[in-house]
Amino acid sequence: MHIVVHTRSSINQKRAKPSQHTFRNFQFGYMNGNDYINGFIMGELPMPSFIVMNMSIDGYYLPRRKVEKIEDLLQFLKSILSGRSELLGGNGFLRQMKRLYYRAREAIKVSYTTNGSLTCLFITLPVAVICMIVWGTCTAVKLGDEKAADGEPPSQGTRAAMVLSFSGIYNSSNKYGSFIERTEQGRLHTGSIPTKHRIHLASRTHPNLYFDVTEVPVLRKKALTTHSHIFKIIQNAVATMLDSPAAYLPPPNHEDFGKKWNEIYGNNLPPLALYCLLVPKDSAASQFLIKYMDRMSEYPDWLVTTAPNDEVPMAHSLTGFATAYDFIYNLLDLQRRVQYLEKIRAVTEELYELSKHRSWGKQFLQNHQTTNIVAILIGAIVMGEHNDSEAMAWKQVAVNYMEKTMFLLNHMVDGSLDEGVAYGSYTAKSITQYVFLASRHFDIDNKKNTWLQAHFMFYYATVLPGFQRTVGIADSNYNWFYGPESQLVFLDAFVLRNGSGNWLARQIRKHRPKDGPMAASIAQRWATLHTEFVWYDAELSAQPLTDFGKPTMHLFSNWGVVTYGAGTPYAQGNTFLSFKSGKLGGRAVYDIVHAKPYSWLEGWANFNPGHEHPDQNSFTFAPNGQVFVSEALYGPKYSHLNNVLVFGPSPTSQCNAPWEGQLGECSKWLRWEENEVGDSAGEVIAASSHQDTLFVSGEAVTAYSSAMKLKSVYRALVLLNSQTLMVLDHVEKQNRSPLTSFSAFFHNLDFDLRYMPHRSLDRYNGALMDVWDAHYKMFWLDSQGGSPNARIQEVEQVAEFRKRWTQFINVTFPMDNSVSRVVYLMHSPFVKVSDCRFIDNSINGVRLSVTLNDTETTVSIVTNYKDIGARHSYLGFAVLLFWVLKLLVMSRDCEKAFCALTWQDSHASEEETTLPGSTPETLPFIIITSLPGSGAEVLQHLFGNSSDFVYLMIPSAYLHVPEAEFAPDSLLDACEWLRADAHAGKFLAVQGWFHSLVHSVRLHLQNIQLYNNDIQGLSVGLAQETKKRRRKPRASMVNGATARDVGYIKQLRRHLVAYPNACPVLNLRSGSWSLKLPFIHEVVGHSFHSLQLVRDPRAWVYMMLYNGKPSLYARKNIRQHLLDVISDGRHGCKFDAAFQSLRSLLAQPNASPVLLLAHTWLAHMSASLRASGELPPQACLMVKFEDIVRFPEETARRIHKFLGIPVAPASLNQLIFATSTNLYHLVYEGDVSPAKINMWRENMAHDEIKIIEGVCGTVMETLGYKRDSHAPFE
Repeated sequence: MHIVVHTRSSINQKRAKPSQHTFRNFQFGYMNGNDYINGFIMGELPMPSFIVMNMSIDGYYLPRRKVEKIEDLLQFLKSILSGRSELLGGNGFLRQMKRLYYRAREAIKVSYTTNGSLTCLFITLPVAVICMIVWGTCTAVKLGDEKAADGEPPSQGTRAAMVLSFSGIYNSSNKYGSFIERTEQGRLHTGSIPTKHRIHLASRTHPNLYFDVTEVPVLRKKALTTHSHIFKIIQNAVATMLDSPAAYLPPPNHEDFGKKWNEIYGNNLPPLALYCLLVPKDSAASQFLIKYMDRMSEYPDWLVTTAPNDEVPMAHSLTGFATAYDFIYNLLDLQRRVQYLEKIRAVTEELYELSKHRSWGKQFLQNHQTTNIVAILIGAIVMGEHNDSEAMAWKQVAVNYMEKTMFLLNHMVDGSLDEGVAYGSYTAKSITQYVFLASRHFDIDNKKNTWLQAHFMFYYATVLPGFQRTVGIADSNYNWFYGPESQLVFLDAFVLRNGSGNWLARQIRKHRPKDGPMAASIAQRWATLHTEFVWYDAELSAQPLTDFGKPTMHLFSNWGVVTYGAGTPYAQGNTFLSFKSGKLGGRAVYDIVHAKPYSWLEGWANFNPGHEHPDQNSFTFAPNGQVFVSEALYGPKYSHLNNVLVFGPSPTSQCNAPWEGQLGECSKWLRWEENEVGDSAGEVIAASSHQDTLFVSGEAVTAYSSAMKLKSVYRALVLLNSQTLMVLDHVEKQNRSPLTSFSAFFHNLDFDLRYMPHRSLDRYNGALMDVWDAHYKMFWLDSQGGSPNARIQEVEQVAEFRKRWTQFINVTFPMDNSVSRVVYLMHSPFVKVSDCRFIDNSINGVRLSVTLNDTETTVSIVTNYKDIGARHSYLGFAVLLFWVLKLLVMSRDCEKAFCALTWQDSHASEEETTLPGSTPETLPFIIITSLPGSGAEVLQHLFGNSSDFVYLMIPSAYLHVPEAEFAPDSLLDACEWLRADAHAGKFLAVQGWFHSLVHSVRLHLQNIQLYNNDIQGLSVGLAQETKKRRRKPRASMVNGATARDVGYIKQLRRHLVAYPNACPVLNLRSGSWSLKLPFIHEVVGHSFHSLQLVRDPRAWVYMMLYNGKPSLYARKNIRQHLLDVISDGRHGCKFDAAFQSLRSLLAQPNASPVLLLAHTWLAHMSASLRASGELPPQACLMVKFEDIVRFPEETARRIHKFLGIPVAPASLNQLIFATSTNLYHLVYEGDVSPAKINMWRENMAHDEIKIIEGVCGTVMETLGYKRDSHAPFE
């Protein structure tokens, strides 16, 4: 049975205008069986059927006629959105009464079917009791009226009463032994079975949560073989618990249980229960477990007394208790089975009810939400094994919550979580459990989720050298709260399948300290052992990443974090550096909140970034793995605890007046709901590395109050080598800014390593950290040569349930001018610094000279980073930073546009090296060409919304190439335009149009006359089907321009006002232009750069023929297009010989469309390759669409390297999002993802594939496509 779930609010909002986008608000699902649906509608629904359910009002819709085709389904959904379908059901009073009667009837029916005699007993017993009560009331004797039967008067104050006693079910188990006091044993064993909810104890229903009873022998065998390394840890954990029962058993009374944060009791239950299941002969462990669960089941609640409105401890207890119950069900006596199950039911129901009005019930991607909702789900699954009438509704709600969570996670393409690594491991613990449970119990597959695919790097790229400590961004301790071994083996077993997860899990476990601040918390260290054991796949041998041991950079484009040197051994030269400048909640959440694309989300009310810190433009530095500058970790949200700048005096300071830091500070949690805080955002501007060097920079001005009147708070980090870090702060304020000073802060948490004042080079103030006589030093200077004294301070801050000590350096600089610049130099004992000074301080940037180990280095950094023209003018390149080593020269061949660095050739003389101030090249003028249907429009996400580029779609209503003697076809043509044609003065209108764009795109767009319908000579460049159509008046075409077309031009104009030097990127959306590139190159000149996007011919033919009905081949009348191509070749145009084979094929009236399209692709690509061969190598780059989709980051960097412009992290995130999430739609084929680019393999006939390969094979191999249809791409 298929189910479609829709909320009432979104239906009402969309009712006016149903469209294909409306259906995104539906959630589609499949349910195997109709039991739940029959209960929902209180009737019988045949299978298969479609039903649309509105869970908010218990309403539903049914199609009026049978749904047999997709068109029928779409019509049904549209009728719902337009209000034409009748809403059935509802939650009115009469309907609720009917539902109550239905549930009672069904419960009796199920119970009677399972155990008829017991059901009759339960039905007749209440009737008998009522009759006896009525009889007793009617025959009772009033006090004082009669004497008792024995002749004695009744006692004063007595009442007639009926006492009914029922014998309990006695536990004959002898598992208690010395662990249970005799009185407690009697109390627990003689109570009556609770009867508030009728419990059906089905046989052989457990275990079933993570595995079933048939798998238990296999797990026991694994515990002694492949999984022994995990089992030994479980065994040791249980031994520790048994040795210290006072520390690990829940206290005997509830008051002591609720006095402290008590998640430890729920966390420790699953590994203990799993051990008892694997080693059933260990009676001591079993008795300990029984006592453990008995005590917990007797508590009235599982809350913490001091935090009665925080249900997280309850969720931990429920998750652990229900999981343990599932594991050891067959070891329990009947009394405990009922007693424990009643407790699970009561707590699950309570959490479910609380989810309706607690904040965690609507705030996604936060540890409370995932923890509590997964607890409800686990409780519901366990209860569902016993036919509980409420369990299905609990499951439905929990799955709905978590599927929305997975949908939102799919937007976060870097695998990160905004709450940081510690809380991220907490949230990921629940997410991995949900993904597994959803797959096992509901056939919901989330394993291809984009976030899951990238989540491994959230652990690998954030761990410092030595695998003990992680970046401390947001509320963190020194590393992980939960796992991460369990999460890593899950990723390996179900997502990655390459051994890297198993390898990293072993590295972390091997190196994790057993004590001290980096040891795992006693309350959390064993919580994920059971899932780690169950998920571990021993067939995946542990394998490190290919670049292990080599420091590399990793960019978290959604999180706004850059790390360098993570995941390496602790050794000299293995330096770690991190930088954070991101949007509140992460880029995806921030954009969702502000763009509001989904009706079921209400802005920041549905998210909770309270664990984030005011930390935009913060950084850490650990040369040789020794932490020199660190975060202050979990604690109050103050900017001065986060290695960022604070300013004063500020009129809006809320703490530490007159100083003010970033928005949202001054509280235990980040105050994201206050004014302006929701718009707080940093941005990583650039990030790139080469060998042991790195450049990263960020802008954080919007993270500060607008009352400060700041224009820019820009910070750039340059790792000159593994031992030396240069940090530049560029601060620019508006004319009326009240600010006169800013302060910088640098932290270190290591109590034994104190900062001490130190003076460097006899003129610069700084600080020193002594690490066993090895001196790590830093100093600072501003652009005026000033170097103020610093204050070194210590503070104890409240963190979690304790206090944490930190120390920090505080240095304050004056802001006498509108622009202030300061440089900080930090280095290890292995570097000798002889000099550091500013040698240029201009409006666009700075130049500094620093001498390291007797080598003078000039470093130039552009601070006017938004203006690509300013960068080009200041440095001679369209990059952000340039350096020259005057005494040593380095290889330029490595990577020309290394984010911001350009290297000199080691064999070239200094005269051959491009120096700042010269202009060796012009900014690029970029042309994109491709065969329509190849997916070139995906490149808009790489070039759009960028200060470096202006992306132009050609043709559009007001923006198009003018027609010449020969008008290019919208699909392709066989007409070549040569260099000689440009010299001969051919196609002058086209030449003039390109010259106009090269000269000034802004002026060209400004000269377009909008709203003028009498303009002559304009053309929208649409498909020209016949010559008669080409002669249509152009004014009539302009009349069809929509408001969207006008808005598009205005948007481009606004973009160029903000970024006047942006490089034009023309997407010439026709295959015709590929054959005309030599002509365009001659017209444009040296700035010409061509990107030719190609597509596998098998995928292209499949898209044309089978990706819709009617096919694109039929809708676009491709055969007629090709006939026009051949005809055009006979009218004064140089006909490319590659198209000759099409003539004979088109002469055959019954030619196969597959054969015709294969020859079309072959002719076009052959001609394009020949035309590209006439271009200089540095002017043309061919890019495969498949590479963009499968390797977006690598391909984007290759494209930008070709252009000589660093790729912006924001643009990179846009491209990854478009190519991996299934949320971006190509014009002709819909969703894009790596899984969909090879649909032709599954859906095309093998004979058709062989035809295409036979025709196109040679060119395919030239482009890197394999002829074998079953082989993966190379």
